Amino acid sequence: MLMIANILPIFQLLVSVCTLLGMLYAFKKFIDKPHETLENRITALEVQQKEIDQKLHQGNDRFRAQEDTNEVFINCMLAFIDFELSYCSHTDYKYTEDLDKAKDTLRKHLARNRR
Repeated sequence: MLMIANILPIFQLLVSVCTLLGMLYAFKKFIDKPHETLENRITALEVQQKEIDQKLHQGNDRFRAQEDTNEVFINCMLAFIDFELSYCSHTDYKYTEDLDKAKDTLRKHLARNRR
């Protein structure tokens, strides 16, 4: 019995120290929780920003391709207007004012929007 009486306070001290360490660990986790939450949110925002930048870059590539296509269509339209005007002049067709206006309008628009 004497032996148990000597070990019991040591065992109680050991349990108290382990309890204190557990409480300190829980307190540290509680204190670190806002920081971890912010890190997770920042990481998620960085991933989202990368996705947005990638989509924007893809959109810019699509716009460049559209500009090239528009240029081809404009050149084709001018060629068609020139052909029609030439054909009308060879066949002595006199009512070409609308074609001349369309050609002038297109050329003015192109001159205004050159980069």
